[in-house]
Amino acid sequence: MSIIRLSIRTDACKKNPTATQSRSLQECRTALLKRLRHFQQLQTTFMPGLRAYLDDVLPSLSPPTDPSSHFSPPHSTLNNNAHPEEQPLYLPSGLGREDRCRVCIQGLPGIEEQLHEAHVMEGLQDLRTQLRMRSYMSVYKKSNIRSQARILACELFSNKLNKGL
Repeated sequence: MSIIRLSIRTDACKKNPTATQSRSLQECRTALLKRLRHFQQLQTTFMPGLRAYLDDVLPSLSPPTDPSSHFSPPHSTLNNNAHPEEQPLYLPSGLGREDRCRVCIQGLPGIEEQLHEAHVMEGLQDLRTQLRMRSYMSVYKKSNIRSQARILACELFSNKLNKGL
């Protein structure tokens, strides 16, 4: 979800977007909004003390709560005016050690740490793959390509690889 939020932030920073770009940005925001609502529903299960924690930490910003209403964490209420990519997620890693124990179910911070580590490892593997492809392409180009047309095709492919890095 953080990658989606980052790409939306990047797209939103563009000056003078075309109509197609604006529509695409709005579609991405709508999809992110749906994911955030689902994430908030899951937070009630895995972080049952979050509402009380946020009420304690940020009491001045809290709207009045109705116990019968559906959970919507204060300060991250998703409304039509807000940009969903700017809404805080309130993950266990963003809390202090004592607060994690109070807010989260047992074992959740460890699971989050494993997910972060897996995400980093996946990114490193993708980077290794792209660097290996770039290296092989360079060796192939030096040893096998002699004509101008093939050199141009190889350069276009190399540029694609470089954009991926």
